[in-house]
Amino acid sequence: MPVIIVYGVPEVADEDSLKLLSAKFVDIIEDMEELGLKNGGVSVFFPTNRMKYGLGEEIIIMVDGLFERPERTTEVKKRLARELVEATVKKFPATSLVECFVNSFDPNSGFYSSQI
Repeated sequence: MPVIIVYGVPEVADEDSLKLLSAKFVDIIEDMEELGLKNGGVSVFFPTNRMKYGLGEEIIIMVDGLFERPERTTEVKKRLARELVEATVKKFPATSLVECFVNSFDPNSGFYSSQI
């Protein structure tokens, strides 16, 4: 299951706006058929930043735990990154930089879940 972690969200973002952005991220992932993820196959987190200086100027999105599969090509991962960035820019248009890193993961290199 992929995990999306969003760093640098501005303090003005309340819980309702983050819920909407989280839902948008889930929609983006579920709409990409090549990812094969439906019905809650993604977790989204917005960790609190202890340093308030600069919050909202740069937002970094990390996608981790996306299992490697042949259909999850470089182009698919680039499209995922672009769509997540575009959704974030739409939500926070005053942000000067939004970047997304999509990291594939080989589950054979070390993975276990309580839901297996």
